[in-house]
Amino acid sequence: MKKQLFLAGTVFAAALVSAVDTQPTDKALDPSICRSLWQKRTQGKNLALGKKVTFSIPNNYRLTNSESDPYDLTDGKLSTNKKDLIWFGKDAVGWFGGVSDSGVNFQIDLGKVENVDKLVIRCLGGEVQKTLGFPKSFEVFVSKDGKNYYRTAHLTKLAPAEKDLSDFKQNYFLAQEGKAYVYPFELKINAQTRFVAFTIASAAGGLFADELAVIEGNPRTPGFNNAYRTAPLAFHTRGLLLRPRLDEFAVPENINAPNFFMYRDMRTAEQKKLPLLLELDLPAQVKAIKPLPQKQETYKAKDGSARVKMTFTVKKRPWSASQLHPMFFRAETPIPAGSKAVFTSWSEGIAPIRTELPVRSFKFKEVPKLKKLNI
Repeated sequence: MKKQLFLAGTVFAAALVSAVDTQPTDKALDPSICRSLWQKRTQGKNLALGKKVTFSIPNNYRLTNSESDPYDLTDGKLSTNKKDLIWFGKDAVGWFGGVSDSGVNFQIDLGKVENVDKLVIRCLGGEVQKTLGFPKSFEVFVSKDGKNYYRTAHLTKLAPAEKDLSDFKQNYFLAQEGKAYVYPFELKINAQTRFVAFTIASAAGGLFADELAVIEGNPRTPGFNNAYRTAPLAFHTRGLLLRPRLDEFAVPENINAPNFFMYRDMRTAEQKKLPLLLELDLPAQVKAIKPLPQKQETYKAKDGSARVKMTFTVKKRPWSASQLHPMFFRAETPIPAGSKAVFTSWSEGIAPIRTELPVRSFKFKEVPKLKKLNI
């Protein structure tokens, strides 16, 4: 009888793992199911086993912080906490207090160029408290030289009302009901690479993970190396990144409106005491309203267009670990189509980080005055 019950339970668990593996779930998962999923998704050769992981922001959570942090994610061992309360364990890594809201960059050097199928990483969610939810987003990159990076995957968390859009390829939804569980996120790479790099952004202040795997791939797989057909991108694990929150810099022509900037501070503790410097290289039509630049110069670009460089000392919002105070700009005349904006950020003693984005001007539509007000 016991044997029959055991077999029935095994079959049920296997069926549940299979169902979860192919479709979104409306219920929080049991930690044992997530561990079975991990075993299923990491079959094959783990190229990251024993490799060092570099973090752009050091693990800052006291209960997980240890000298073994660079290897905790690649030691081949899941958390010893069977209830998935991994924020209590030295065998996990964690960030708390909002420092990971703008993203933590991770990088693994495989030692040589390898054929890679996917990255699998176990991250905490469930919302035992609101700060311990699943990540807001994942972004994965590959690089053969450690200089030019190419995006292979991007996964964004959905709200409950959006759960029907979940496909676990571009968007995902997982139920969070106040019980901790660590889900093995599967992110496709399908390319040759030496460096596996990725960014994980927390949703509400906390980010915790206990293990990852980089699974060997087959170069005959359809779409293999398609990532290298796209434009290369920058990826950093050190320095200071200041940039607009969006991937386009839009400047109004008819009112003074704020532009919101984010920062990712990857400096040492001593360097973080130094001021944040930001240079904006923009079409000359753009005027700074507030704050005013400390330094400003106009020049002619190679294509003959007039441009302006503005240098600012910027300040962080005191209640945020990822946002700067808003900056106000205005376009005095329309900006030509196809224009670019360049944002260069640095502080004393560190190399600058440069971000180039499209820039455009626009007009807010005028709202007609109300003839009367109904209350």
